[in-house]
Amino acid sequence: MNFWDSRISVDFSYYQNRSKDQILAAPIAPSTGFTAEVMNTGVVENKGVELGLRVTPVRTSSGLTWELFGTYTRNKNTVVSLLPGVDQVIIGGVSGMSIVAAVGRPYGTFYTIDYLRDEQGRMVINSETGLPEKTDAPVYLGSYNPKYMASFGTNLSYKGLALNVLFDTKQGGSFYSRTSDIMSFVGTSPITALY
Repeated sequence: MNFWDSRISVDFSYYQNRSKDQILAAPIAPSTGFTAEVMNTGVVENKGVELGLRVTPVRTSSGLTWELFGTYTRNKNTVVSLLPGVDQVIIGGVSGMSIVAAVGRPYGTFYTIDYLRDEQGRMVINSETGLPEKTDAPVYLGSYNPKYMASFGTNLSYKGLALNVLFDTKQGGSFYSRTSDIMSFVGTSPITALY
């Protein structure tokens, strides 16, 4: 929608779609001589909103134009199904951290063996070794997908000369740093220092 000779523009979209036949390395019985087969399978659903707003408070006949604009995007992504009898498939990962497509969760979630914690969230320590106990199976640690993305910018132009400024953000989502993992392991990370 445009108002006042296009001084204010609003663009809004709502979408919902399902993508089927994703290319995945699906697990198969090791008795076949292989552990996975690349196939087209699974259904992933995306739904969300996109909003754009543009305002032109200054537009003169001498060629001076000043615009303000912003965007907001939110996408909810869910794995609806994979293979019959398969609830999750590893799609990548590094050093014990797996990126997984899991039914009912966003496409691209983190799973790993974590420290075992009690009901109050405290680490469980083995009384004999003094080391933290670990979970028996990989646990869900979140998705790398952001909760939303937004931007704000301005454009000032005069007779073919323009100055643009843009600020943008991604909020939410989990992050895994292999560099941080290695630095902690070898003791060069600041978090390993004694205070």
